[in-house]
Amino acid sequence: MYDYTSVMPAENRVLYFKAQYDDSPLGVVMADRRGRIEYINRSAMAIIGYDTPEEAYGQSMQDIDSVFNCGFSETFDALLGGRVLTKKEHRCTNRKGHFAILNIYCHPYRSGGDIVGVFGILQDVTGTAKRKAELEEAIFELSIMSQVSEALSSTA
Repeated sequence: MYDYTSVMPAENRVLYFKAQYDDSPLGVVMADRRGRIEYINRSAMAIIGYDTPEEAYGQSMQDIDSVFNCGFSETFDALLGGRVLTKKEHRCTNRKGHFAILNIYCHPYRSGGDIVGVFGILQDVTGTAKRKAELEEAIFELSIMSQVSEALSSTA
């Protein structure tokens, strides 16, 4: 759990996250204790399927979970209780119906010693997963060609 108390007053946390994460290649989302989005960066908007920050602000993490089906709804209270959510290579579709494979990391954050919300990082690994699958397929095909070659050379 992170305590941002020494970094900024609670009322400035959105400005702090905006300054730190707006241009991050990772998707960053911050929600308040009710699960309402207070901050979202460009990468997270693209991953989730929002066109503007205004469209996302105030939406609930549970609404996002209804699309992503990644467990926010079941674990939100646990996150507020200090637990962490990690999902690796989670397959889902976003609000616009685009398929994605995501690494998802969520943890509570503190201000003034109290948990004031949830901080989430979304990493789109779709391209990496596709390249990995293509490589595995190529290795399998090479293995078959090698077996055929061995069989042909042993009969010659």
